[in-house]
Amino acid sequence: MKVYLVSIQYVPNITGGGGVVVKELSRELVEAGDDVTVLTIGLKDKAEENVDLIDETGTFTVKVKRFFVSDSKKISNPYVGTKRDEFRRFEELTEQIFEYLKDKEGVIHLHGHYIIPALAKSIKEKGKKNPTLISFHALESVALEAKNIKDEYALNYIKEREEIGLKYCDYAIVNSGKVEKQLKKMYPSTFSDEKVKVIPNYVSNELIHTKKISDEELLQIRRKYGLREDSKIIFHVGRIDKIKGIEYLIEAMEIVSPKFKSNITIVIAGFLEEKQMDYFNSISNLAKKIMNKYPNIEIKFIPNMDAEDKIYFFDDCAFFLTPAILEPFGLTTLEAWARGKTVIRSDNEGSRYLFDIKGEVSKPFEKKDTGIIVNFDSDRKENLAEAIIWLLNNPKEAEKMGESGKKAVYEKYSWKNTIKIYRNLYQSATD
Repeated sequence: MKVYLVSIQYVPNITGGGGVVVKELSRELVEAGDDVTVLTIGLKDKAEENVDLIDETGTFTVKVKRFFVSDSKKISNPYVGTKRDEFRRFEELTEQIFEYLKDKEGVIHLHGHYIIPALAKSIKEKGKKNPTLISFHALESVALEAKNIKDEYALNYIKEREEIGLKYCDYAIVNSGKVEKQLKKMYPSTFSDEKVKVIPNYVSNELIHTKKISDEELLQIRRKYGLREDSKIIFHVGRIDKIKGIEYLIEAMEIVSPKFKSNITIVIAGFLEEKQMDYFNSISNLAKKIMNKYPNIEIKFIPNMDAEDKIYFFDDCAFFLTPAILEPFGLTTLEAWARGKTVIRSDNEGSRYLFDIKGEVSKPFEKKDTGIIVNFDSDRKENLAEAIIWLLNNPKEAEKMGESGKKAVYEKYSWKNTIKIYRNLYQSATD
């Protein structure tokens, strides 16, 4: 098949789980023999290139065409500035992409939160009416409301484009049943059970198949970042954003430190946008206060960490922890499992999906086969601290949970087992 994947995020400009999905999907489609072109934004890059993506079965070359907007040369990532800056930038981008696509044959798969999926309308009304799929990797409107951002213009703008994408696509892919229910509730007149498909995010083959990092290499990575060599590492990676609840992890150390005398290092990594600097500064100051008060606690921020270093920290950590307030899925949980590590997760829609939770989560936390879910209805830092203390004191249980998680990834969340689902949808949209 001829397939065009449209995404704000693509190698090397990946800032979240959606970008990882497009990267993995593009490689698997090429390996399956499809003719794939990725259309994305240009940021100080050449407009066209071939990107080599490698996994354990070989090297696969993906054609990439980048489109430059008025400030492409000035920005380091696609989300710099205000929401209105973002809207203007992405409108410029989608206009160029449509001009490129309007006479092309093939399946078009639009990945994003709102503006990119809304491109389906132009394709169906002004283009060649190509088979068109969209993927909502999260609902931006839900995220804005969860962050308590009071911007009616931005919220209405985003909701309008979410619904447009849903209306004009042949299929809409979401990564969890929770997002499916959100779409159905928000846009009942546009929603269709036949059109909306739940396909979970899957784990990068690199994380699954890279050999376990040696102790000597792990020691070198600690030295690279100036970390204590004898501490237990708790690892968090994700966008550095208020919605990720990082302050609860830091505050929990006030309770953990007096009950666990060994050294503990918290490594907080992830994509940091300029618009999140106020939040970053606030949690950095909070971390300094905790470290000054509790000498056995070390908190290290590593914004925009190299992708390869992420694997080192997964292998070196005692466990992975994510205290997100809102998380529709949580690809990083699967990544931790792929490296054989257990996780502590806050109770949110992604946790409920991955751990198949139906009822209330016990207080302070609930143990599952592959990790721990923390009750976040109230007493968040206290409940989180109790979960951390339990897992630190039960390393054999942590190891057992991690192995169960690894098994789950191999059985249910590997791209090698799942690419046929996407290809069948593409074929169905074509027929």
